[in-house]
Amino acid sequence: MEKDRGGRAIKFGLRLKKHLEDHHSPSECIRRKEHLLYARSTVRSGERIEVAEPKTGEVKAYYAKFFSDQGKEKGFLSIVNTKDGEVFTAFRSPRSYIEKRGFQIEKAK
Repeated sequence: MEKDRGGRAIKFGLRLKKHLEDHHSPSECIRRKEHLLYARSTVRSGERIEVAEPKTGEVKAYYAKFFSDQGKEKGFLSIVNTKDGEVFTAFRSPRSYIEKRGFQIEKAK
């Protein structure tokens, strides 16, 4: 579990593990699990916005952060179910994808 900058408790657990194993190849699953440190850091100190899914109206919290060691245009997104505060997916993203979500984050130095 991590706390975000607003003091909200965000859980990393079985839902994320299940998503990775059910929706990704074994090699992709391993690669994404290796990035969990980035996902946790993104929740701890990244920017948060809440987005209502157009089809369902379900509100999800997106956390985004850029990391200098991931290249100049790569960042990271962790997406949280706002009903129970659990992360259900996390992945590297290009700047353009993150900005389409409404983030304006400066690059890490």
